[in-house]
Amino acid sequence: RFGERGVTAATHYDAGRNMIAMISGAKRYILSPPNACPKLGMVVYKKHPAFRHSLLNFGHISLLESGSQDEMDMPSTEREWLEIAKEALTIDTVLKAGE
Repeated sequence: RFGERGVTAATHYDAGRNMIAMISGAKRYILSPPNACPKLGMVVYKKHPAFRHSLLNFGHISLLESGSQDEMDMPSTEREWLEIAKEALTIDTVLKAGE
């Protein structure tokens, strides 16, 4: 699979192993261990159309405690889930060409 500039993948987990080779450019990955899935809002029901994907918008984590109107307009359920998600273990890395 070849990625294009600016592509963002939805938060998900893969059932198999992956190998990544960065031929040119750079790509940011935010990774979590499997035991973090319950904190990340993952859909585990196999017949659900979003199976193995998160229903959360992680871009909204930065709104928590910001005092902005966007934070005030956030549904309480989303706020509760994001408060849980921000405690999940993550590793943030950038792969560069040749890695």
